[in-house]
Amino acid sequence: MQDLAEPSRPTTRSCRQYLSPLTIVYLHALLHSALQHVVREDDLTRNVARNVQVSAGRRQRIEPLTAAEARHLLEVSRDSRLHALIMLALRTGMRRGELLGLRWTDADLTSGTLAIRQTLQVHPRRGRSRARPGPGPSTPNAASPCPAPVSTP
Repeated sequence: MQDLAEPSRPTTRSCRQYLSPLTIVYLHALLHSALQHVVREDDLTRNVARNVQVSAGRRQRIEPLTAAEARHLLEVSRDSRLHALIMLALRTGMRRGELLGLRWTDADLTSGTLAIRQTLQVHPRRGRSRARPGPGPSTPNAASPCPAPVSTP
């Protein structure tokens, strides 16, 4: 399993593409589970996947924009067609897929709220996108509507 994560060992897809640490953890768990089933059926004496230690790797720490950087981004994007999307992202903290999945029916202009009902996922290699229904609220606060930002002059 460790060989799959090393840059010197390319995957079959491309010489420049490697399996992510999370994919390796998933594959190890899948292999471990399959071998454990074979052990229970008495076709193997032991599960050799138990001897392999796999770590998920470290998550990169995300550094949010400072207030000055956010103001500068809004200033330089003022004439861009993406200005409203950038403003919405900065003011609500919505993710890219949530922003791109918004429809007019998700906006309640009377109460000034947005409902995140779907996300839009873009496949980087295929260039296609597809809307997926949201998985539902992950926390009690996620169930409440997102207040839409008030426009500023």
